Order: sequence, then structure tokens, then C-alpha cells
Amino acid sequence: MKPYHNKGFGIAYMWIIISVLIIPMTLIFLSMGTWDMFWKMHLPDGDCWENAKHERVCKQTANCKIGRNFCETQ
Repeated sequence: MKPYHNKGFGIAYMWIIISVLIIPMTLIFLSMGTWDMFWKMHLPDGDCWENAKHERVCKQTANCKIGRNFCETQ
């Protein structure tokens, strides 16, 4: 019997992650035109998000108890 080896496992795992998560996410952002909104909300400062009322809430202007949950705007 030959010993078991894991050759190619990392490459196969990488392709699964790319094909299941990264490619669909990119296609959704590009096809729905939400990439600009995602960029404005998260990437420049990373401290802003959109609440249930579709209002932009930033950590500097909100008093949050647990991360981004239970926030009161000032």
C-alpha cells in the first residue's frame, strides 16, 4: 500500500473558493451596478454601512453597542 498524500489539495481548495465565492460575487456586483455603492460604503474608510432604512451610517456619527449592532445615531 502506498501512503496517503495531499498533493494538489491546496490548489483544488483554492479553485473551489474562487469559483464558488469570488467569481459569483464579482459578477453580481458588476451586473447589478452595485460595485460603486460597495466601494463608497466600505473601501475608502471601512467604517460606514447602510442600515435598514437605506441610510448611510458611519461609526464616527453612531453610538453602537456591539460592533455594528444596536446603533443610535447622534
